[in-house]
Amino acid sequence: MVSFRFMEDAGKFYENLAAVELLLRGKEICYWKDRQHREVDFVIKEDLKVNQLIRICYDIDDPETKKREINGLIKASGELNCKNLLW
Repeated sequence: MVSFRFMEDAGKFYENLAAVELLLRGKEICYWKDRQHREVDFVIKEDLKVNQLIRICYDIDDPETKKREINGLIKASGELNCKNLLW
């Protein structure tokens, strides 16, 4: 039961871990989501310029999950005019 519970929360755990690391490095972070529910976990900004887009995913073995993750980054890249993508 405990191992299944961890698996459910593993994605959130890794997102929180990444957020803490980015904040410790002094990064200004935001979140992006569009009307089709595509999202990017971390939009790294410096002043008003978007420097990097980061998507965190625990398991991308499922082709649909992988497609969803990539589509969110590509859409955000176009809207935010940022080509520095990390997945």
